[in-house]
Amino acid sequence: MRGGTARTHRRGDHRDTLSSRNNLAGAYQPAGDLGRAIPLYEQTLADRQRVLAEQAEFWLCEHEPGRRPRNTSAPR
Repeated sequence: MRGGTARTHRRGDHRDTLSSRNNLAGAYQPAGDLGRAIPLYEQTLADRQRVLAEQAEFWLCEHEPGRRPRNTSAPR
């Protein structure tokens, strides 16, 4: 994806990283380590929601004339 990719790589929010974190939580759960699984699930979900919101905002700004992104450093 144009523009959003560099930002997500810097913060470790790449989709592969988020999937790996979710898989790690999934390994903790059956091992009975809910103290690690639940917070990891929650943080991964929050990060995925944030990344999707950023991507949606980027694409909306690209396709709606006159609409500017909140983050002015985002490419146009």
